[in-house]
Amino acid sequence: MDNKITPLFNIEKSGGIFFTNVVQEGQTIWLAGYGLIELNKHSNTYKSYDLLDKEGLIFAIVKDQEKGFYLGGDFDGIIYFDKQSRSFSKRFLFSNKMNTKDNKLITSIHKDLKNQLWVGTEKGLLKFDPIKDNIERTDILFEGHPVYINNILNDRYNNLWLGTSDGIFKYNPVTKHHIRFSILDGLLQNEYNRTPYLNRKTGEFWYGGINGINIFDPDSLKENTIVPPIEFTDIKYYKDESTPGPSIKGLEYINELNLSYDDIILEFKLAALNFNITEKNQYKYRVIGFQENWVNNGTKRTITLTNLSPGKYTLQVKACNNDGYWNEKGKSIEIIIQPPFWLTWWAKMFYFISMLSALLYYTNWRSSKLKKENTILEQKVIQRTQSLEQMQKKLLHTEKMAVLGEISRGLHDDIGTTLSKINLYSFMAQQKLSKNQEQDIAKTFASIQLSAQEMIEKLKDLLWSINPQNEDIGDLFQKIEQFASSMVETKGLHLVYDITTNVKSSSLSITEKYQLYLICKEAINNAVKYSGGDTLWVKINGDEKTLKIIIKDNGLGFNKDKIGASGRGIESMQKELPASKPFYD
Repeated sequence: MDNKITPLFNIEKSGGIFFTNVVQEGQTIWLAGYGLIELNKHSNTYKSYDLLDKEGLIFAIVKDQEKGFYLGGDFDGIIYFDKQSRSFSKRFLFSNKMNTKDNKLITSIHKDLKNQLWVGTEKGLLKFDPIKDNIERTDILFEGHPVYINNILNDRYNNLWLGTSDGIFKYNPVTKHHIRFSILDGLLQNEYNRTPYLNRKTGEFWYGGINGINIFDPDSLKENTIVPPIEFTDIKYYKDESTPGPSIKGLEYINELNLSYDDIILEFKLAALNFNITEKNQYKYRVIGFQENWVNNGTKRTITLTNLSPGKYTLQVKACNNDGYWNEKGKSIEIIIQPPFWLTWWAKMFYFISMLSALLYYTNWRSSKLKKENTILEQKVIQRTQSLEQMQKKLLHTEKMAVLGEISRGLHDDIGTTLSKINLYSFMAQQKLSKNQEQDIAKTFASIQLSAQEMIEKLKDLLWSINPQNEDIGDLFQKIEQFASSMVETKGLHLVYDITTNVKSSSLSITEKYQLYLICKEAINNAVKYSGGDTLWVKINGDEKTLKIIIKDNGLGFNKDKIGASGRGIESMQKELPASKPFYD
């Protein structure tokens, strides 16, 4: 008898080969690993198909109704192999649907009795619809964490049985309820590999693990559907981590805990009243007012709360039996943490009243201080105002003295000159009387009368300028209009007078207004007497900074550069022009 092992195929491939799954279809055997290898037992030949871009290792392979394969492994998503075209024709990227990091490694793919695809990953179970390219995540958790799924089977009721690293789970796709079986239920171990076996004749499952094989009939496992009541078995509070307070008695009658702010640690012990494999009872809790989401406490029966701020809270707890049926009603207890005396309502009221009193005191003090400061400021303002008034009076006196000085010079120049004329004409009249020149005496007396009238007009203008009632600049414009009207009336001329100005009264001094009037008077006099025209225009306009006076006629005009010494009117205007003003034309 030949005891040697004869190889069926001798497959040569660079880098070696590694197989994870085998699928047989008649004379054809498909090997999954780094790609696919197709073996033909009839012709004793093989052909290899590399994955796209040689991107990873295949761990899971399952046939679909179209006679192709869905492949999963340590790459992103699922790849479809079309046996008719012998090519990898489709790729379903899980990264388009969820975080790839959550499901990077696909360990198994299973088609159930309804031809639905279920995908086992390192982060739980997924339901995959290749037609809609849709992925649905299940909520199978163990102690709050997704389970690492190595293999998937289904029983005749289409319940899924998952071999994981934390035991064997039974999952109902309709009710979405799952039950975990572990060593506590009689299994040899809690960790199972990727290759379970279904005995189709007996309906038994064969699960191999590190400690042997578990064989069981899924129909023989009855579920415990009775939800367990839950009770608090002990409650303690701690002033510090090493000094526990006394246990609270009569817990069955307590619905509220009233504790001090320095009870910094609270410890609650629970019990789910399910006595069928009590080690599998699980607990969840949440603290309304502090933590609204449920916290999975696993199989731990103790809940510890630390450093709750003063206030009112509600601790809610619930538990499940050994087969994962939860008492959703659960149990609750009110927790009231009293604040320290410095945070009580009456202390806060005291703080508020104290702050309000301090604020009122400060407000009154500040108001009194401001009143004193305002009184002092008012006195200073009064003193300053009086000082300014005195200075203004002095300046006004100084200005009036200056005006008087200008007036005296004017009297000396203009009126003195006029009186000299009158004296000269009187002397000439006496000479002519002594010589019996009666014909020239009338002309001489006419000159005396004209000079006297001129002196009277100058005295009137001078008296007008120093009259306090004529300090407003509008009086100046009115004086100019009156003079122009009287002049054009005597000559039968037409007067156009236009004034548009915002010049303030204080813009010109008494002296400047007087000098400006004399200039305008001289210009109007010359225009009326010597222009030969029939219309005189007097326009006054300006703003707060500029005053513009235009006096013009429609007469013959003259060239001022050719006037020479005979231009006494222009010379007089230049003499009267204020030194502080820019120019005249």
